[in-house]
Formats: sequence, C-alpha cells, structure tokens
Amino acid sequence: MAEKKLIHVTSTSDIPNTGFSFEVKNRKIALYMIKDKVYALDDRCTHMRIQMTKGFRNGDIIGCPVHGALFDIATGKVLQAPAYRDIPTFDVIVKNGEVYFDTDQIVDAPELKF
Repeated sequence: MAEKKLIHVTSTSDIPNTGFSFEVKNRKIALYMIKDKVYALDDRCTHMRIQMTKGFRNGDIIGCPVHGALFDIATGKVLQAPAYRDIPTFDVIVKNGEVYFDTDQIVDAPELKF
C-alpha cells in the first residue's frame, strides 16, 4: 500500500458553517462539518463551476450562490437542479482536532468537464 501524502489543512475549530476552502494541485476543495465529522468536497458547483463555499448552507445541504443547485454535504449528491452531476467527494483524516488531506486523491478524482 502506498504511503499517503498528507498535508495539514486547518483545525476543526476554524471550519465555519459555510465551509472552509483550500487549494490542492490547482483544485479548490471545501471542508464542512456535520456534528463532529469533517467532509471534503470539490469546491465548485457542477452546473457552472461557482465556488460552493460562497453559497449558503441549511443543515446538511449546501446551495450554489448563483442558480441555487443543492447538494448533500456528506455524499456530494445533487438534490436540486439546475445541476445534474454530483460533486466529487474526498477523504480527510482528523487527528486531535487537526484536519489532514491526502494530496494523491486529486490524481484519481474525476475532472469536471463543461
């Protein structure tokens, strides 16, 4: 098994309700917390590539700030048009309140085609 290439991203206490955005290999990733669990998703709406952390959140759902597409934070599943593709999700590691991201996930992540 290959060793993970982990980077420290932030502390869980620094993730706002609207999400925390960071960049890895020229790709924006968003972190969200639901209760005590951290979720990582591509930080772009699959409809028009608008940054999701600039949008709104209602519980476990995030919304695109431009056209209102809705997505499930935990799964990335699209819940409301105009988007029809799910947002790619990624794994994170949380240790002692610190969030780490394996940068090799980006190589295997599907690119969004428009």
